Amino acid sequence: MSENDPPIEYVNHLARQGFRLAGELGRGLSGSVYRAEQSSLNRTVAVKFFDSAFVRNDAGMAKRFSREARILAKFQHQSIPYVLTDGVVEAQYGEAPYFVMEYVNGKTLATFLNEKNKIDVSRSLEYTLQILDALNYSHTHKIIHRDIKPGNVMIDSRDRCFLIDFSLGVNISSQTEMSRATEAGAFLGSVQYVAPEQESDAASANEKSDIYSVGVVLFEMLTGHRERTNIAKSLFDVPRHVVMAIEKACSPDPNDRFDSAEDFSRAIGGKQQQLAPTLIPALALCTNTRCKGADWSSNGYYRGPAQYDECKNSFCTQCGDQLQYTCEKCGAPISTDPHCGNCGNPNFQVPLCDRCGSFITKEFMGKSTENGCSKCIQKKQQKPPVPQSIDDDIPF
Repeated sequence: MSENDPPIEYVNHLARQGFRLAGELGRGLSGSVYRAEQSSLNRTVAVKFFDSAFVRNDAGMAKRFSREARILAKFQHQSIPYVLTDGVVEAQYGEAPYFVMEYVNGKTLATFLNEKNKIDVSRSLEYTLQILDALNYSHTHKIIHRDIKPGNVMIDSRDRCFLIDFSLGVNISSQTEMSRATEAGAFLGSVQYVAPEQESDAASANEKSDIYSVGVVLFEMLTGHRERTNIAKSLFDVPRHVVMAIEKACSPDPNDRFDSAEDFSRAIGGKQQQLAPTLIPALALCTNTRCKGADWSSNGYYRGPAQYDECKNSFCTQCGDQLQYTCEKCGAPISTDPHCGNCGNPNFQVPLCDRCGSFITKEFMGKSTENGCSKCIQKKQQKPPVPQSIDDDIPF
């Protein structure tokens, strides 16, 4: 009997339940995972045991293991493995809880990255969209994952992604059966991927903490590393809208991140946004404030973005920047109004002088105008009018 073979008590117990245990698939913090065959349906499944010698007597970890089974049992999503049944094995050291779940025939994203170092843009975005779709489903059901990382994403032979290991997952609703079991100030997750607020206090993690982790994973897929000192510089060859989405998702301040996984998905080209540029002629805007095709006054003042009616291009023909067809927040068609009529999010911004509130010229774009703009300078240079002399010799 090799070290990868399951203990005989596991084999005998699962056989009585209709499952024939085979080799070990892997080990994690909570225990071991084995492949098994369900005889009645002639299909392969996975069996996860809570049997790690390091945590088997840890009541908190035991509760999280049980909670993971209940979470997955409630889920029905193509990118989240489903649970068939659960039980307890009488092992040599005591009871070993387990649950039987869908088997994913593939490798983890972590293994994939170790082999390839990094992944091309198209495939990275496709994997991320699948992860975000699973995450959006989870968040809709008030479950946050809290441990999104390449090791918890499985990729099968058909390039389908599965979000796995909800052992740190928690229900943020008022349902007590799966409510938080984390003490304030505790740390849970993988330090390279957790959001700052989760690193400080796992109990404070929420949906935006998961969004942060997905942003880090996408960045790593595109670059092969996690060093995010200068995201834009590291992603110099990645489309601008993707770079901006990663910067937003990885913001240290949760308030600056996407409100939902669905918003993140739209920002990188998911769902509605990908239809407009390639299939349907529509209004598009170039929000580059230095674009020569923008609405410039005769005196060189920027008054609004370049507009393309019935457009199907992906990039501006004047400056080469990515065109915007939809609202970055809700995905509604873009309009020439400064704000989206559907959600109120800014469609574009017209830079104004911080001092006088006037339109500004190209030379002041991206610079501080606290000390004024070209109009302010012109006013300073104008000499004050010479006051007319007053004749005091007016007869009365």
